[in-house]
Amino acid sequence: MKLQSFFSILAIGLPLVARAARNITHDEIETNAAQGLRLLTLSDDADPVWKTEEEKLTIVYFDVTYVYEAQWNWTSTKSLATLTTSSDWVLNRAKTIATGRADITVTQFKHNFAQSTSSVITRIAGSASGPVTIVGAHLDSINMANPVNGRAPGADDDGTGTVNLIEAFRALVAAGFKPSTPGPLEFHWYAAEEVGLLGSHDIATSYKNTGVQVKAMVQFDMTGYFKPSTPEVISLITDNIDAGLNAFLKLVIAAYNTIPADPSDDPCGYACSDHASWNSVGYPAAFPFEANFVAENYNPNIHTDHDTTGVAGFSWTHSLEFVKLAVAAAYELSA
Repeated sequence: MKLQSFFSILAIGLPLVARAARNITHDEIETNAAQGLRLLTLSDDADPVWKTEEEKLTIVYFDVTYVYEAQWNWTSTKSLATLTTSSDWVLNRAKTIATGRADITVTQFKHNFAQSTSSVITRIAGSASGPVTIVGAHLDSINMANPVNGRAPGADDDGTGTVNLIEAFRALVAAGFKPSTPGPLEFHWYAAEEVGLLGSHDIATSYKNTGVQVKAMVQFDMTGYFKPSTPEVISLITDNIDAGLNAFLKLVIAAYNTIPADPSDDPCGYACSDHASWNSVGYPAAFPFEANFVAENYNPNIHTDHDTTGVAGFSWTHSLEFVKLAVAAAYELSA
């Protein structure tokens, strides 16, 4: 997840290109991108500007470089092989869980950007062709103070969401669950969320461009912490989401969870996780979160080398509530 002081947020979809008043040429993109500059939109009503990677870390922005590059169907050949570890591990774990189920596919969605080679998608086939239900998390982490060499354990951001999805997937498979709705149930683990929602943007736009219908997308990003001495709740972020889906999730939480949904309005303030990729291209999305965002009851250790399970306030029992929610939401939306 990206919080206001750290935001590294991708501009989702081509509408942002249409809003820009200044014409961005092929040559300008090619020349500046080759120099390591990034094209950023700082607000909806301003022209995009070029900034260095270092400058990106200190401002709130949309990174629209890839959006403009997509207009010319460029393909990046950059790759960092060492960044495939988490993707490969999740892929192999999901394949093990799915063993013996011919109706389940486990695949990697290949990307062209340098930060990771692939996201991971598991699909439990539905009874026929129809809208897909998606639960998601991201499998990358970052150290904002030292993005190149700093340790980024990412236990909460987003190790918790990643393992929430693995356990929810395992539990449903172990129970023999099969969607009774026409559409399938998918679990997504996204690459490169921390550098601009790149993985989810790639997949969401691919689904949109190929006419895939999406019933709902629910994102799990940071689920293992709540500030000591504050109420334990499941917050439902209230911006860049579908209000109807949020209302539905409140009913699910009341029926299945042992802690309540946070009753307060809790906007994140910007496109703070992968749900925003889906919301921006017109799909209903929601973002259940570990604690009240506005009150800053969330984990203060994210994006540092202190994002571990040993910090005060981290709770696997709390995170387990989000596994329950993932299972319940998946079941209620696709059963």
